[in-house]
Amino acid sequence: MAYKSTEALDKETNIINTKIAIRRKNLAQLLDISTSHLDGMLNIKSKYYDRNFPKPKRLGTRTVVWLVQDILDYLKQKDDLENGGKDNKQSY
Repeated sequence: MAYKSTEALDKETNIINTKIAIRRKNLAQLLDISTSHLDGMLNIKSKYYDRNFPKPKRLGTRTVVWLVQDILDYLKQKDDLENGGKDNKQSY
């Protein structure tokens, strides 16, 4: 699954304050995945479950949000793991 890069996510959302919260539908749009795939990433019984994906925060009985900084940290960690901790720049 190819997620948008951290840089693209940062530019797209114009993140200034890292305490910004984002709702489920908007998070799915930013990650370029469906809301059902997002639900699968959070469901321990799903084949798409990702134990490293940030857990949502409850604002009320039916309202959940994710902190944008948590998502950015997750994407950076995922990018680092996929690239073996190396920068994307090629050395000649």
